[in-house]
Amino acid sequence: MNAANDVVFELCDEAVTKYGVSRRFPPVPTDDGHTLPWVLNRVAHYFSELNRRNVNSQLAEKVTVEFYKLQELDDDTDELEKVEPNLCKGNIIDFVVEDGSPYGIKLRNKSDHDLYPYVFQFGSDLSIFEDEYFQSSKPGITYKVEPTLKKHDEITLGFGPNNYAEPCSCVLEDSQNTDVTFLKIFLSTTALDLNHIKQETPFETTRALKTCTKPRKDKWDALTIPIIQRRAGTSSTYS
Repeated sequence: MNAANDVVFELCDEAVTKYGVSRRFPPVPTDDGHTLPWVLNRVAHYFSELNRRNVNSQLAEKVTVEFYKLQELDDDTDELEKVEPNLCKGNIIDFVVEDGSPYGIKLRNKSDHDLYPYVFQFGSDLSIFEDEYFQSSKPGITYKVEPTLKKHDEITLGFGPNNYAEPCSCVLEDSQNTDVTFLKIFLSTTALDLNHIKQETPFETTRALKTCTKPRKDKWDALTIPIIQRRAGTSSTYS
């Protein structure tokens, strides 16, 4: 607590701090009786979803993730192509951020199942965002959605002829030399509604309670990949 009896949260999760990153969040007031419980609920939700896995499934072992910087093709189209090398090694993405540069992802399915991938980014501010293309459900849609990631096939996000999403970009705050976020990819053999996972950062003034929906008992699994974004001249902090 600080002098005003506000609670100050500090990010101490080893999944982040082992890369040399720490973060302290804005003070949370305790005098109104509801803000602190709400923030605690959202913090618990973030780490519960970040660490969620299906221990009875091996689907995640059958899907590989590649991450590339992108560049424009040398033609009149707006298409992008990948720039080697693959920045995801050993299920860790580590690269020097180039402001404004686009980045893309390739998912390869080596399993015997057609899969629905749901792509989320877990931010270091404890926000959770879902890739717009792979949104779990959309209001008004009642028809059956075909699996996006077919068995023994691959898709790309942000580039290539089989592109299914816009490229992403990465920007460090002025106060940061390194940031760690997480790419979380839920994989399922059936279409799921995972909209309850998303949340804004809890350390803002606009808040609303959410109801946590219990996950369905379908065959599913998840991949969690740290994304270490470094400023030029900053070395890696892991071996």
